[in-house]
Amino acid sequence: MTFKMKKIISLFALAAFVLVGFSSCDYDGKDDAYVTHYVSIDLKEGDTYLVAKGSTYTDPGYTATEGTEDVTSKVTVSGDVDANKMGIYNVTYSAVNKDGFSASVTRKVLVYDPEVTTNISGTYKVTSTDGSQSVFDRYSVIGNSVTLTQLAPGLYSISDYWAGLYAVTLGNGAAYACTGYFAFGKDNSITGISSSNPWNFNMTSVTGSYDPATGKVKMDVIINYHLVMELAK
Repeated sequence: MTFKMKKIISLFALAAFVLVGFSSCDYDGKDDAYVTHYVSIDLKEGDTYLVAKGSTYTDPGYTATEGTEDVTSKVTVSGDVDANKMGIYNVTYSAVNKDGFSASVTRKVLVYDPEVTTNISGTYKVTSTDGSQSVFDRYSVIGNSVTLTQLAPGLYSISDYWAGLYAVTLGNGAAYACTGYFAFGKDNSITGISSSNPWNFNMTSVTGSYDPATGKVKMDVIINYHLVMELAK
């Protein structure tokens, strides 16, 4: 057998080995990658819902889908609303998909007082301060701005219960403000609802009043610090 013939036979043998090798590797069609669909929850009437004080709260409804499948029945609703008390209530809607991943959305329910007709929204300047915390003596907040925003009759947000102590006076920026909400009564009284700050200090109390004759707002705030401040436009 010539060298050329041996070379041809060797090439055929190699080709046969390759064909056999590939034919023995069956593709089972399996893949480690897969798609999971998180539950998408849609809130009817949006994520903010107004309820008049003294009325009855009824959930406006929701729908949920997982991919193309309707899974509304799998949604769990948590959170109570007292329609007889002004406030901002969180109602949470949650569901878990078939792969065990959870999803949730929250609706804010604002219970307002339709009898409150005065609107004290606006940006005020701090004109005087008092209280038991010397920090406000060392670091003055006089002249700082505080914004009050009406969300619904008798319900307000406040830009900073600390009157800009950290955000403005100490120069840390808006992320260090103590934001929050308060109720405003038809007798011009102010009552704190909730607050939020980077250190998670709880609200002990917030009381105050509005003077229609002068347009001034006075607040007595106890949220870690005790600050009595007067605000004027």
